[in-house]
Parts: sequence; C-alpha cells; structure tokens
Amino acid sequence: MVATYPSASKTSFRALEQLTTRRSEDSSVIFRLHKMNGKTQDYQVSYHEGRAVECKRNKGWHSYFTSRKEAIKQMSLVHFLNQKDTLNVPCVIKVTNDYDAKFPKNKNEWLDKANDFVSKENPALTLLLDLDDTLFSLTKTPHFTFKLNMNIVNIPNHFVNKDAMEKIAAFQRRHHRIKVITNANYPYINIAGFFKYFNITLPEADYFNRDHPARCKLTKQEFIERYAFNKSCLLVDDKLKNGSRSTHFHHAYWLAPFPDLSCPTYV
Repeated sequence: MVATYPSASKTSFRALEQLTTRRSEDSSVIFRLHKMNGKTQDYQVSYHEGRAVECKRNKGWHSYFTSRKEAIKQMSLVHFLNQKDTLNVPCVIKVTNDYDAKFPKNKNEWLDKANDFVSKENPALTLLLDLDDTLFSLTKTPHFTFKLNMNIVNIPNHFVNKDAMEKIAAFQRRHHRIKVITNANYPYINIAGFFKYFNITLPEADYFNRDHPARCKLTKQEFIERYAFNKSCLLVDDKLKNGSRSTHFHHAYWLAPFPDLSCPTYV
C-alpha cells in the first residue's frame, strides 16, 4: 500500500513561516501556519537526522488534545517539510533573523548599529528595501543619475541611485541582512542580477514581489505586519503609506536621501 498525505490547500493557507532556527539536525523548530483568513497556528516540529519527524501545536489545549482533523494536518505538515520542492502551497518563508538583543529604540539607534560590524554584542540587523523610486527610477533626478547598461541588467528603469547601492553593499559587507519587498512583479532573476552588478547578494528566499504566494493580495504594510518582521528591521521606501508600526521606517524621497550606511569602510 502506498501512503498518501493530504495536501496543504491553496484556498486555506498562504504560508508556513519559520520562526526559529534549527540549530542541529536533531533540534526542534517553531513554524507559524498562516491561513488565508488572517488567523495563524503555531507548531513545534521535531527533527531527526535532518528530517521532520513530529509536529504538534506549540501552545494551547491543542498541544494536549489532538482531534483527528488536527492530527491529519500535523501529519501533512511533516510530509510537506520533508519535500525537496518548497514552491508548493503553503510556501515556506523565514523573515525573522533571531535577533537576540534589545531592539534599537529608534531609527537613529538602528543606523548606529548598522554602521558597525555584526558581532556577539551587535547582532545582525535587516534592511527592507523597496525598488521603484527608491533604488531605481524611470526619471533622472539628483538622486537617480547612474544609467544602467540594459545588456547587463534586465530591468526597465534606467536610472539608479548609485550612492544607495554602494551603501547597501557596505551594509552587507558588515554581515547585516537585506530583503526586498516590492509592489512590482519583476522576476527574481532580474533583480538578483541588478544587485549582483553592485556586488550585493540577494537570495531568492529574501525577495518578495507582489506575486509571491505569501503575500497573496496583501498590501506591503499588511504583509510586514502579518509576518514576524520587527524592530531589528528598517524599511526604506518612497511611499509614506507603506510604513509599518512593526519596523523602523525611513522615507526616501527627493528631499530625504538614502540613509547613511557607508561607514566604517574597513574590512
């Protein structure tokens, strides 16, 4: 007999969010299952030799009394996490960076920490980046003056804020992290190539365009507040409406340049 598993329904779930890091092949991880209606359920998944072996509700009475329906769901999640193809629904995402210190109180304190190297005393921060009219633009302005070679980088907006890109590269060299959240639908391969042009690495797991299954009709602000983004993050965006209470925010527009992330420059 071939074992069959219920699939995670596209109409029920939008994402399985990893909240903690697996420290070894035999440790446990907390996942948050996001329903399409906005509700969430937290699960503790145990691993053995790198494979998920057990799943149970992390808190509440469900962690002690499991209905048949709940048991089937837990079994399907274990099966899902052991699949090589994680592009199914729900998608698996991780936005938290296990920041284990006191969060920066404000944007200025965040920038002070961002301009120093990551260490035990200075955990990694996360820069959340918009694209259009934040990093590049169709219109040439005092901030957007560098013209891209379209044969090298395949994006339609020609003028780049080169100063911003150099600051982001310096920020990443200090071992901090970046993620892109855009309301556009640029393919990942195009945007990854754009960042690579400036010696910046952007993993696909850190790119969230409007077509990303974890967003699924959520606005940028709703997406940030729905998931585990926190005050270890600074969102840089040209639109005030995208600011979130969950993170720090920098409004980058023609009167306010990109935040200073360029120093120290030593390695």
